[in-house]
Amino acid sequence: MRREWSDFLGPPRRAISLPVSRPPLQPPTEPQPISLPQHLKLPGTVPRTEVEEGEECAVCMEMAKNAILFPCGHQDLCIGCAEHIKNNGGTCPVCRHKIQAVQQVKRR
Repeated sequence: MRREWSDFLGPPRRAISLPVSRPPLQPPTEPQPISLPQHLKLPGTVPRTEVEEGEECAVCMEMAKNAILFPCGHQDLCIGCAEHIKNNGGTCPVCRHKIQAVQQVKRR
């Protein structure tokens, strides 16, 4: 004796439709003005140093990574960009944790 799925599931049921509540649409917000770290504000103010590939700051891409962010511990920024982001209430560009402190470190 061959059985069908309907023998196990019973007769088909009608779908129940429930009202869907959606939050009201908000108008787009104005973008905030971008401010730059001090060492990037004027042309020629970034010291030209040779930075090995992969060792450059993730923000300015000019200076060597030489800062550690707290509490997350990421070390992907130069001290100028790290201080600028911290002083403007920013978050780590890698993990988005709020930056509470920055310390300069020596790189090998």
